[in-house]
Amino acid sequence: MKGPGFFGKILFGVFRRFARHPLVVASYNLRTGGAARENDAAKGLDWNVRFPAVLEILKKHRPQIVGTQELRDYQLNEILQATQFRSVGIARNGRLSGDEFSAILYDPRRLSLVDSGTFWLSPTPGTPSVGYDARFPRIATWAIFADRRTKKKLVVYNTHLDHIGVVSRQEGIKMIVHHAEKSATDLPLILTGDFNAVPDSPTYRTATGFLRDARTAANKVAGAQYTFHGFRDIPAGRIGAVLDYVFVSSQIKVLSHYTDVGKIDGIFPSDHAPVVVKIVLP
Repeated sequence: MKGPGFFGKILFGVFRRFARHPLVVASYNLRTGGAARENDAAKGLDWNVRFPAVLEILKKHRPQIVGTQELRDYQLNEILQATQFRSVGIARNGRLSGDEFSAILYDPRRLSLVDSGTFWLSPTPGTPSVGYDARFPRIATWAIFADRRTKKKLVVYNTHLDHIGVVSRQEGIKMIVHHAEKSATDLPLILTGDFNAVPDSPTYRTATGFLRDARTAANKVAGAQYTFHGFRDIPAGRIGAVLDYVFVSSQIKVLSHYTDVGKIDGIFPSDHAPVVVKIVLP
């Protein structure tokens, strides 16, 4: 049998060089420390209790990019102070405090920030606003990064779609797709988020009409079959809700996909499980 040939060896060598530098990307709804905090505290699930477990999860998986949902400013600041991460994004009220963020955390040792922004998922995307039938203002935060190791650029979007508004979810994902098509050009693209939408929903179908679900694209899939557990142990074999995703463009190779529902010292870090994906840029 003939070998790969001269050009085949070159291509194989290039792939091996970049495969040595995979990126770890996560989507993580960390449970708001806002309106629900009093109820959580009564159940022993206050942020102060969960925060050490969150740090352990981040230490365990070592992501270079984390699309977060529901963080308030004090939660975000505590994470930034305790880790190497920096963040991009503003709160959904248009400020740096007083409401929830869809912040993107990134490791500056691996990635340098090129550009970023936040827009509202409403007919007035440049203004803090509630769109369509949403219960709350909903936003998408985006960032363009340069990979310090591979010298490649990529764009990351992160969002949290509405839990009530069906129209809001569908129009919101359309806005994100349109923004990416217009702004991201040919860059490898990652979309993270809590989409409040299951895999057979119109929202999911719109997302996968543009991008690939990293779970279905991965060489290896492990962990839970659901992403939302509501701080409850779900018996093995029982079907849970999949609401959180990492979507990727076709140029990106997905090595693995893992949904981590593990507890840390008997504590769930959040009511959602982190979705952790290892990828290789083209």
